[in-house]
Amino acid sequence: MLKIKILLSFIILSLTSFTQNYDMYRVIAYSNDSIEVVSMSNTILVPRAQMIFVPNAFSPDGDHTNDKFQVMGRGLDHITIEIYNRWGQMVFEAPHLNESWDGTYRGKPCPIGTYVYQLLLDKKRVYSGTITLVR
Repeated sequence: MLKIKILLSFIILSLTSFTQNYDMYRVIAYSNDSIEVVSMSNTILVPRAQMIFVPNAFSPDGDHTNDKFQVMGRGLDHITIEIYNRWGQMVFEAPHLNESWDGTYRGKPCPIGTYVYQLLLDKKRVYSGTITLVR
C-alpha cells in the first residue's frame, strides 16, 4: 500500500479590481510537490479605506514642478472640487479627481495669494481648507 502525503501551501492574493475602490481576495492552495492547485476559495471584495491628499501650495510658473493643483485620493466614488478667491468668487470647479487647476481664471493667471478649496465627497461630506498660489 502506497501512502501519498500532500503538503499544502496557501497563497492569499490581493488584486485591485476594475473600480480601484475595492481589493479582491482569494485563497489558493498548492501542493508542495508540484504546482497543482489543490483548492481555491471564492473571491471577496473588500472596500478600500477612503484616503485623500490635498496639497497646501503650488507654483504654476512653468518649471514643470508643482505647476498644477490636484487633489489625490482613493476609495472615492464621487468628488467635486471647488476653488474660490479671497472675494468668494469661484475660479475653478472639477467634477472628479482627474482634473487639475493650472492657476488661471478665464485664461488669465490668478494673482499670488491664498485660495479656499471645498470638496464634496460622495455627495454628502464637505471638506474645506486653504491653498497658496506662489510663482
